[in-house]
Amino acid sequence: MQFHRGWPKHWVKPSWNTSHSADDRELSKNTYRTKMKDADKPLSRSQIMRRVTNKDSAAELALRTRLFAEGLRYRLHRRTKGATVDILFVSARVAVFVDGCFWHGCPKHATYPKSNQDYWLPKLAANRERDQRQSAKLRRAGWQVIRVWEHDCLPPDRRVVKRIVDAVRSRQSNPSIRRS
Repeated sequence: MQFHRGWPKHWVKPSWNTSHSADDRELSKNTYRTKMKDADKPLSRSQIMRRVTNKDSAAELALRTRLFAEGLRYRLHRRTKGATVDILFVSARVAVFVDGCFWHGCPKHATYPKSNQDYWLPKLAANRERDQRQSAKLRRAGWQVIRVWEHDCLPPDRRVVKRIVDAVRSRQSNPSIRRS
């Protein structure tokens, strides 16, 4: 199939065989069909929400790449003390959460839905309350909790990376960390 300069790429010129008659060639030369890819079709709300993942987001992957480059090794998506932690440094007892700006209410970038607010606003408030409960529970158990915003990880802010690296290295060298 040939693409023609100046035409939208989803207009595909059908190829024709030279064994056809001249009339057939002329007809197929002047008829173009629109070829719509799956990516061009509008998605329903449920399809959009189904694509939202709770792990391995772009922000999380970027942060993990930088932490790995700094020589840190970690566990991913482990459940500890009733909370599933995004990046967990078990020996140093440091838990890192990468919070999405929409889902966790970032003060800089949070947007709030204009439709179905009776559903969304309590749900987003419950997410923030759950974050506070989980952080408090982990701190009581002797973990250092670090929460970073999604916008600080795309690309990873050097101050965020330094904060995590310093926390892990200081707690690994400190034998007085409370274990439970």
